[in-house]
Amino acid sequence: MDIRVEDCLDGNEENLFFCSYEKIVITAKDVDNDEDRAVLIAELFCRCYLAPTAEHLKHINEFLTDGEWNDFQHTFASLSSALNSDQLWCAKNNFSQMCQIAIRERLQRLSCIDGFIPVYDEGLSGMAGFIPFTLIERENFSQDSVVDKKGLAIPEWGQYVQERSSTWRLKLHFINGKKIPLTGRSLMLPVQLSIWHKEGTLEYDPLRLLASGSFNTKGQLCPVEIKDKFNEASKIFDKYYFLYTENFKNIYKTPVAHPLPLLDKVNLYEKIRDFIECKKLGEFSLSYLLSRLPQLEKKSVTNNIVIGENQLNNSKILMHFRNISNPKNIYSI
Repeated sequence: MDIRVEDCLDGNEENLFFCSYEKIVITAKDVDNDEDRAVLIAELFCRCYLAPTAEHLKHINEFLTDGEWNDFQHTFASLSSALNSDQLWCAKNNFSQMCQIAIRERLQRLSCIDGFIPVYDEGLSGMAGFIPFTLIERENFSQDSVVDKKGLAIPEWGQYVQERSSTWRLKLHFINGKKIPLTGRSLMLPVQLSIWHKEGTLEYDPLRLLASGSFNTKGQLCPVEIKDKFNEASKIFDKYYFLYTENFKNIYKTPVAHPLPLLDKVNLYEKIRDFIECKKLGEFSLSYLLSRLPQLEKKSVTNNIVIGENQLNNSKILMHFRNISNPKNIYSI
């Protein structure tokens, strides 16, 4: 998606995620207001965090000239550790401190995301984008199933979210507008993933797992077109995987693209769970690891898994699972 940068600087900062990176850089150089410049630099910092490319690093270091990015990168191993700290770096001037406040706010929004909905504009722009969203628990059935950042209903997607869950509703991290297409059923797979994640049956980093796909009325996964979405993902994210529904017209030969067979919900869950564990797409909690042991023990004969009951030392379990390279080849711990 491509939205005017200037339209995002008056309370619509959420929409900067859909603006052209190059236009954000140009506007940040030209804008007169330091507060607006700090907001734009915060968006650039977020893009650099998601994908620290040479271009992104170059621009960040042009705007933050006292080594703020290096201080941030070398100090914090994770987003949560950064946000739990009193400061992201030791600011040497007022503008650096202003940027630090804006960047903390931007990273805080990023940390609250449960997933992304890939969208494609079939109109004049011909561009793809990713709408961040958060799952919120439904208080009553009269509430809209999908709302934007200001609470305005997105009726085009409401039915598809209801088909996935009666417990959760979606809050999109953007301000609704005519320039972002909100039609189609391909949000159903990323929403289903986020529900499993929110309920603790899957554990993964939402910033590393993207998906696009729909379900039919029987609950079976259905293919959708992803070419433009997939191409755009490579510009925004780093160290990620993209789950999509396979068919004979829709196979992408690249390490980050992972096709899913057209399975029902139960079999699909197991397939995705095994993939997440294989690729180590998150920090698995001890409760999750312990919940997986009974299932692994049942597979011990066919999948060469040997986990003895008298060997269930918590620290060893945690260490072992974090080093899984193939969930079908787990040996005694």
